[in-house]
Amino acid sequence: MKLRSITTFAIVALAAVLWAMPNNSAIADDDGNGQQDQSWSAYGYGFGVSMEAGYDESTNRNGTVDQKLEVSVDNAPANATLAVTLNGVKIGTMLTNRQGEGKFQITKYGVKAGNDGRPTGARIETGDAIAVSNGSASVGGTFQKDSGNGDGNGDGNDDGDNDGDGGGDNDGDGN
Repeated sequence: MKLRSITTFAIVALAAVLWAMPNNSAIADDDGNGQQDQSWSAYGYGFGVSMEAGYDESTNRNGTVDQKLEVSVDNAPANATLAVTLNGVKIGTMLTNRQGEGKFQITKYGVKAGNDGRPTGARIETGDAIAVSNGSASVGGTFQKDSGNGDGNGDGNDDGDNDGDGGGDNDGDGN
């Protein structure tokens, strides 16, 4: 029992330290290998529907890269299946809940990095178009690199919130 209470105390203390850290901390963005993580965001609004997309690349200690793409919608048609497209190519679908909120996510781990430190193969670039459609209407945006990535070329759109916390979670890979 004594070991359990010590372990519980250590977990609670670690959680408190992480919660107190500022969001823009270099420690939070840096995984210890001296390279900053990179992210891109896209936003769209139309027909009363708002769409937010975020793409993140995180370099691992072994030199591989983890990739994560999230797309969320609010105020979309309730209980609907929506197509998610990237540069006009369907990459998957999302389901909305009864409030018209939906989320789509693709995550790839351990992708080989090229000479530029970015993943080889499929990846988001500045200017790529993301859209969500129900067949008759589409809402989309264009990805821009977020500020705070250590390159000095941010677009000022980094609000630190790409959590897409709407319901209708779909973790499919689009295949």
